Parts: sequence; C-alpha cells; structure tokens
Amino acid sequence: MKKHLIKKYIMRDSKGRFIKGHIALKEWKSKMGLTTRFSIGNTMNNGRKHDAAYSEKCRQRNFLRYRSKGLSTIQEGIRKLSEAKKWQLDVHKKSRYNCKNCNEHSKKLIAHHKKAFKSIMDEFLAFYNQFSWIEDRETLIRLAITYAPFWDVSNGGTLCKKCHDGFHLIYGRKGDNTIEQWDEFIGIEKYSEVLK
Repeated sequence: MKKHLIKKYIMRDSKGRFIKGHIALKEWKSKMGLTTRFSIGNTMNNGRKHDAAYSEKCRQRNFLRYRSKGLSTIQEGIRKLSEAKKWQLDVHKKSRYNCKNCNEHSKKLIAHHKKAFKSIMDEFLAFYNQFSWIEDRETLIRLAITYAPFWDVSNGGTLCKKCHDGFHLIYGRKGDNTIEQWDEFIGIEKYSEVLK
C-alpha cells in the first residue's frame, strides 16, 4: 500500500476511549477490506466489469427507484393541497361521518379512494405526458388542481380505521384497488362482523 494512501484512523484504547492519530494495523485493514478499497485502479467490484445484461438491470433498478421517489413527491404534493382536504371533508359529509362498513360514528374516519389513487395518478400522467415528472413537479401539482378525477366525491368512501385496515388486509396496499373490490367489501356484511 502506498504511503500517501494510508489514512490515520481513530482507534479505541482498552477502556473504550478514542485514541486520535493512531495508525491502524495492517491485519486490521486487511480484515476490514480497507487495503483493496484504497489501492489505485481498483473498484468496489475488484476490477471486474459487469456484462451488458447486468448493467442494464442495474440501470432499470435505479431508474425505477428514482421514478418512484419522484412520483411519491408529486403524490405527496397533491395530497397536501387544500383541494385534497376539501375532498376528504366532502366524502365524510356525504356519509354523515359514519363508516360505510360497520356504520359506526367515529372520530378516526378515513376517506378511502374506491378507485386507487395510484390508478388516477397514472391516468393523470398519461393525460399530461408532455410534462416531465422529474423536472416539472410544481407544474404537475398545479395542474392536478384542475384534474377532476382527483376530486370526484363519488370515488370516495368513508371507513373507520379498523375497517380501512381490514380492507387493505384483504385486498392489499399495492395501489391497484378497484371499485369492484370496494363494492364487494361493503356489500358483504360478514366483513364488518369479522373485523369487530
């Protein structure tokens, strides 16, 4: 290992206190894998190059991570709009502040989307496909105010927390819930009895 690549590491003494300026032992460096990291011309994959298929897989994975992170900020921005709060209140008023499943009057009510918010979001992005969800986030959030399917009160239903958790326990939280699932959940009385 080259002298200019050796770094001073903070070590601890026998009582657990830090010793500044102590140079780490060669065995410790090799045990921790530091000798290969600091050597010149050596990468994290020890100089091996990935094949084209693996590189493409990594690019896709990173793209999907970035896409989901970018879309989640747009979704959070839409959910924080005053129109979203108004939609929730309108959904609660429509059901007279009662759970649609167990008919319980509760303080912990949730305005549930019958057609998943993710599905509406995908339609919204397809409709405004001339905008980039990476660069034009603020514009898309402003356009969401005028996009009617987000604020359609008939797409909402009121559930108490227990029934809402039960709905997602049965149908999942992947964001692909449908109106048919909602109708099935509300139409069968045994769900409200099981969840109590």
